[in-house]
Amino acid sequence: MMMQVAITVDIETDWGGRQDADEVNYGIEFALPRIASLLEKFNAKATFFVCGEVLERYSKEIIALRDAGHEIGCHGYTHRSLTEMPAPQITEEAEKCLKLFSTHGIEAKGFRAPQGKFNENLYKALVSLGFSYDSSVIRARVPGRLDNTSYPMQPYDVSVDGRTMKEIPISPIPKLNLPLGLLWINSMGFRVFNRLAGGLPERAVFYMHPFDIVYPKPSFHVGFVKRGWYSYRGKDAEKTLGELMEFFGKTRKFVRLSEML
Repeated sequence: MMMQVAITVDIETDWGGRQDADEVNYGIEFALPRIASLLEKFNAKATFFVCGEVLERYSKEIIALRDAGHEIGCHGYTHRSLTEMPAPQITEEAEKCLKLFSTHGIEAKGFRAPQGKFNENLYKALVSLGFSYDSSVIRARVPGRLDNTSYPMQPYDVSVDGRTMKEIPISPIPKLNLPLGLLWINSMGFRVFNRLAGGLPERAVFYMHPFDIVYPKPSFHVGFVKRGWYSYRGKDAEKTLGELMEFFGKTRKFVRLSEML
């Protein structure tokens, strides 16, 4: 089997979901069309995880992605962390999102937790709602934030109450164990990543956000550290994404996450 890569895009409001949905969101309004064009250029179908509050405001843009053959998954109704949520509240959050998707004729088979933060209640909620897979595990290590290096790199089964679903982890950057995400790769530069990429898993999962390629970043109160993270080498992010797409296109088959099942 040819090696695979899934391009996944988390569609939330700007600044990591911190901006209100009813305000101008440059990532969705200006960057998302550029991402869609780049995917079309490389004949790649991606998986977009969409927050329900975003779908309410930008339904035309999301439906256009679905009609272009991309997969739409659920990213929660709001972009709240699920870490401390009990199972009933997680279920309510995901179910509200599913019902909204259904009114627009969108069938969501997969889920990704906002910020990659969740607890064991997540799988119980997702199984009860009939999701086929989850992709919340960032199989990487980020000091002070997460260490998921004990999880498998490839898709694996999760059994809850006698029912089974798949977890499809976001891949790590080989040797560094950092997340296979656009901002991480852009920070180190594509040339550095290219020297490490030979160790990627057979089925690799890459992630990004539309806001990642917005440059310059609009003003917003997120603090010095977060502003620095989102803005570092920001003018190069879209170029880096193009280099990544070209690299993946030469070495792997583009697939939607549901095709990894």
